[in-house]
Amino acid sequence: MEEMSEENKEKYAPLHQLVEAEGGDIASKMAENVLGRYLYEMGKNVNEDFFKICIIFVRLYRDCLNEYGWELARKQHAVTLKEKKKEFAKEPESADYIPDLSNDFINYFLPQEFSTFDKYLATELVRHLCDWVFKNGYTKKTLMLL
Repeated sequence: MEEMSEENKEKYAPLHQLVEAEGGDIASKMAENVLGRYLYEMGKNVNEDFFKICIIFVRLYRDCLNEYGWELARKQHAVTLKEKKKEFAKEPESADYIPDLSNDFINYFLPQEFSTFDKYLATELVRHLCDWVFKNGYTKKTLMLL
């Protein structure tokens, strides 16, 4: 991993601390941490204006996970809704559900929550996120957009 400048460490301190806490390894599959790591990696490769779009996108995707994640987990693994104690994105292994929510995010959540977000851009960001999550070993699921 490339060393971050001191100026950028201050600017992205919460993300930098997250990466250091994980030791750069796949120590946690909590979606909250995985999405933070994704943003951190994106920030190293895109300009500031696009990074701001990425922040909005990731925040919306996290909100979608929190809204639909428990129901999805219940359907896939017979999890009872009594277990809905906190935000789904803070649950262990919740990153595994990131690809599963891609269609709901694009077709239902995004138009309802942020109707002006470009659907084509959102679709490409979802593809990139899901590919990144898979390639980095946070899930064994691949993306299937309908």
